Amino acid sequence: MNPAAQSAQYPVTCPACNTINAKRAAELLQDKRLCCRKCEHTIAMNERQLNSLRRTLADMGSYLKQDKPLAEQRD
Repeated sequence: MNPAAQSAQYPVTCPACNTINAKRAAELLQDKRLCCRKCEHTIAMNERQLNSLRRTLADMGSYLKQDKPLAEQRD
């Protein structure tokens, strides 16, 4: 997996207070949870969320692997 994609901050909304939190993608895949920065609720990532994160990382990795300059990568 691409190191740049793994170090990207992935947003997760707290179900208790609706605050948007972020954690490095690699850490989320390993820990599968994070603590809300506002209410300190422990947010457990479910399998659907983890699969979405894996797909996002795969897409980011394949996009970053292209050898085109950034200006040419835009659609």
